[in-house]
Amino acid sequence: MFQKEVSLQQAFGIVGESAYDGPRRAQPAILNTTNPANNVIGRACTVVSGATGSPDTSADPKPLIAQAGGAGIFAGILAVPKNYVSYGTATGGSLAPTMTVPNGIAVELALMDEIVVATPAGTNPGDIAFFDDVTGELSFAPAGTAAPGGKTLVPNASITRFTNAGASLAVLKLTN
Repeated sequence: MFQKEVSLQQAFGIVGESAYDGPRRAQPAILNTTNPANNVIGRACTVVSGATGSPDTSADPKPLIAQAGGAGIFAGILAVPKNYVSYGTATGGSLAPTMTVPNGIAVELALMDEIVVATPAGTNPGDIAFFDDVTGELSFAPAGTAAPGGKTLVPNASITRFTNAGASLAVLKLTN
């Protein structure tokens, strides 16, 4: 039997990973979310404390504390899922099949990257991103759309790939 169909799109990544080689900027933070169930890789985080707008020159600099969702300054997208599993910090223990990480660990928050994200509904290249103020979950809408109630615009972010009719994966370009 001969092959009759060729798939045009192969699997390209895992939520929270960089989709392509290129410039990347991330910052470390300690997670401290009211509901740790919202600490899901690929969600937006905001600053709880530690960002004063000027360098911390004290003898013991304070770490950045971030939470999933929130109303503070955008801190980044929770990224690099393999870091948390390799140290056995993922909820459920080492190599547990989860994308949720517990409070109290150091994480990487992507500020500039082309990152794989989960889309709850259809997306198109050029769509802008919003995050839910409670959970940090991302949603998308055409450029120029105002932030819906309970959501905040992810600054300088848009879908660069792919066109999806429903829930799927896409590439979100962050340029912060």
